[in-house]
Amino acid sequence: MRSDEQLPHLFRHLPQDEDGQIPETHSISAGLDYPGVGPEHSWLKDSGRAEYAAVTDVQALEALQMLARTEGLISALEPSHAVYHGMQVCVCVRVCAPRFHTER
Repeated sequence: MRSDEQLPHLFRHLPQDEDGQIPETHSISAGLDYPGVGPEHSWLKDSGRAEYAAVTDVQALEALQMLARTEGLISALEPSHAVYHGMQVCVCVRVCAPRFHTER
């Protein structure tokens, strides 16, 4: 039995080339410089309970700088990726669905 048949969630979301090889990764964040996806995250994506988005290193640094300027917080690089995506979601809500956004 192949390993992808035994653990289907582990292999479903790995980046692979046409030969099934996993390419090298690079991120300025050591915690994200890894091509693997854990089984729980794969299951959450497959079940529709979670959505994932890609953020570049440059975008993560932009979020880190904005968080430092506006809130005085210096975040680690890993959560800066999530902060950037959250900033994009907020912009979309303000522009695409203004009735859900209220100024406080």
